[in-house]
Amino acid sequence: MTDLRSPDYADERDEGRAPLPKDPAGRLTPVLEPTEARQATTRLGMRWVLAISLAGAVIAMAIIYFAFFPAPDGSQTALPPAPATSETTR
Repeated sequence: MTDLRSPDYADERDEGRAPLPKDPAGRLTPVLEPTEARQATTRLGMRWVLAISLAGAVIAMAIIYFAFFPAPDGSQTALPPAPATSETTR
């Protein structure tokens, strides 16, 4: 394999492996690749499930909100009016 660097690049200090990271106590810390650290799938179907369930939750909460909290003037109420009792008719 040919070297793709510029011919005037003579510094070879970065040719080796990077030193392993250590915590403040001097112990080696684990280094994981992104795939190993993720421990989940990144298929497109998972995003569809997330998007559809999020949209469903937003729609459900909007329906609940408009059913229990009608407009201030009372013109758009989704619930039937409360039945009249004998005390309110006197």
